[in-house]
Amino acid sequence: MSELEANIALTNKLIELWVEFYTCPGLIVKEETSRRHLGVDQWNQKCDQLVVLICDNKTLPATEYSPLMLLAALDKAIVDLGKEDGGLRVVPYRHHVQGQDWLLVRRVVPLGVRKHLQQFAHLRNWLNYHLIVPAHYPHYAAKCSHALEIRFCPPKDHGKSLNVLGGDSLPVWFGTFTDQVTPHWPNIQEKKCTSERVTDQDKRWASIKDSLCAAREAEAKVVIFPELSVCPSLRKKILDWLNNEQNGFLLVVPGSFHEQVERTTSHGLPVNRTGLFTGKGNHIFWHDKFIPFGDDKVCHELVSSGNAVTLWMTSIGVFALAVCRDFCEGEGWVRTLWETLAPDWVLVPSMSFSGGMSAHLKQAANLYDHCGTRVLVANQWPQESYPNKNPCEHGFAFPMPGGGRGEQEVTSAPYGRLKCLKPPSHLADKSIV
Repeated sequence: MSELEANIALTNKLIELWVEFYTCPGLIVKEETSRRHLGVDQWNQKCDQLVVLICDNKTLPATEYSPLMLLAALDKAIVDLGKEDGGLRVVPYRHHVQGQDWLLVRRVVPLGVRKHLQQFAHLRNWLNYHLIVPAHYPHYAAKCSHALEIRFCPPKDHGKSLNVLGGDSLPVWFGTFTDQVTPHWPNIQEKKCTSERVTDQDKRWASIKDSLCAAREAEAKVVIFPELSVCPSLRKKILDWLNNEQNGFLLVVPGSFHEQVERTTSHGLPVNRTGLFTGKGNHIFWHDKFIPFGDDKVCHELVSSGNAVTLWMTSIGVFALAVCRDFCEGEGWVRTLWETLAPDWVLVPSMSFSGGMSAHLKQAANLYDHCGTRVLVANQWPQESYPNKNPCEHGFAFPMPGGGRGEQEVTSAPYGRLKCLKPPSHLADKSIV
């Protein structure tokens, strides 16, 4: 058996063990209880010895080991063995288990010490170096019959480095607006919320330029605008500005808006689309909202639901995009989805009232506790341009600048839209970025 074949066999076993734990939640409780009975120090010592055995022999030993010890040891051993494994580190590796395909990639930045490591019987504790997700996540929403495709976007596709490792803080600019410009709702009287443009594009563009210049002056590295605040023609102006102006930005999320794309439904409905771009305006990936807004008392967002979530692997962790309800639905399959994906960063353009922002905060806190995820929500109030009513109406960053649990509220005060977050503390593998 070649080294590559041996690595593939071990990788398959790691995925199979993970799926066994993932589909049988009670198993992790049983295994961690046994670990405590054995003694944590003794268990850890045996696990370290198992890692050495796997690396020396490039196969699993004949001696019986508990499933949890095998999982933890394989997670570490495959990293040690896989310095040059033919692409398994960056390109998603696929394996069919229990009737569906599962994808594995190596995390560029290990999860490391997070609050979740203090929690008993938490499966995420035991997969520090890899990310394993279903290729298609079952979509349990009542009005959707499809499953969400999980996509990976490796950094080499873009030839760009997210080189912020020298600093200990990532400054983020939240570009909400005070210009009284709103989406144009031609069918709002019929309770249909679909828009092709904002009410005053010239006025909104002036606000966008002011915000970009303020973000540049504040030395922000990431800029994020809210949901339904930047229509496609204004997005193009943002990208032209980024391409022509020295700005120092690393990433820009130019809001979201309804637009017709190549993927349309039989009814010709648009999608609610956002995207991630470099500071030079180069496209990285799109995200189409997969849970439209709907309220019988207000209106229904008539759009075609998105069919994928993309994970972008970078030198400072795994990035994902979501639009409003894609993230803030805090129960059922949506909460489980984000816990399964366990990204290091989620960037969320939103247009929410107070209830929606409370849901965003609750979800951000839960995901931070489970996976150490940093959440950036840029929010535009749906009816008023910039209210001053309740906390976090304009958005927030989670956690606190030093990494403590809590939200950083976006305000209209000078530099109240600039927030800072600590990137993952581990050094990245620069060779793949």
